[in-house]
Amino acid sequence: MAEQLQDAGASEAMDPRLSELLEWTRLHALERHMSVDRVAMHMGYNRNYLSRMFKQRFGTGLRDYIHRIRLEAARELLVSSKLHIKEIADRVGIEDRYSDGVPSGVFGNASEQDVGIDDIGPLDAGK
Repeated sequence: MAEQLQDAGASEAMDPRLSELLEWTRLHALERHMSVDRVAMHMGYNRNYLSRMFKQRFGTGLRDYIHRIRLEAARELLVSSKLHIKEIADRVGIEDRYSDGVPSGVFGNASEQDVGIDDIGPLDAGK
């Protein structure tokens, strides 16, 4: 995805700081406490400025970029491992949300298309 974003900005010279931001974010996106605030602090930007600049430059929000990296990693694990969804969510930094012991969606509002699982069959096929 970082390559796609860099390609999206290929018409203009890529600011070395933006390239560093994309790379650092990609490397740390799977950490549980990764956030726009953390990226902004690391890069020395104001959170609001960074969010606006990122969206304007790449056409997608930084939070969405982080989420997309996590979903791509989750998809790879869904396809290539026998891990449970809860374990995969933990590995890719997606917090498990429970309310009174009832899951409210480990992957939030991500659709099967977002995760890319619509092409790998039903998740409960092994039951």
